[in-house]
Amino acid sequence: MTRRQMLGRFTCGALLAVAVLPLRASDPIGVYSIVDRIVIEPAGSRPAAVQVWGSFSMAVPRSRDGRQTKPANSFGSEQNGDVYGAIQKGYLYCTCPAGKETTCLREWNELKAAAGSNAIVGFGARYGALPRVRAASDSPASPDEYPLNTGVVKMGASYPANADLAAALTAAAKSR
Repeated sequence: MTRRQMLGRFTCGALLAVAVLPLRASDPIGVYSIVDRIVIEPAGSRPAAVQVWGSFSMAVPRSRDGRQTKPANSFGSEQNGDVYGAIQKGYLYCTCPAGKETTCLREWNELKAAAGSNAIVGFGARYGALPRVRAASDSPASPDEYPLNTGVVKMGASYPANADLAAALTAAAKSR
């Protein structure tokens, strides 16, 4: 065996060994939620806004120096940046970013399909602007921009299954 062949096999072996190591990156999701219902405004193929009703936990942003503190009643780990805030009940009122209407409608329909199922879904970007949770008594006005990122994902194998967060969302959803 030549030196070049040995180097090639060693490199392949090293890459394979690294590939099977469990890696843990920061969770990119901005909002985890159990969705009760969705109101798309106006109904039809050209919606302008959405109300997402349910229980929510929003990503806690890092400070400018990259540090992240874990507030009271929050969930996750400061070490890998997966901290989510206290559970809030109410609704998000959002409008779609210009030019992204098809993507928004697809995601809103995915949220609508999850509504009432008690499935925990995630959407939005951890490092982007997140909508505020409005109280049920607040009238819908001045919508926030809907946070596009990785689409709508179910909490589970593909994304971190934070057991404390999942339990808190489930308990909040049951206390309707």
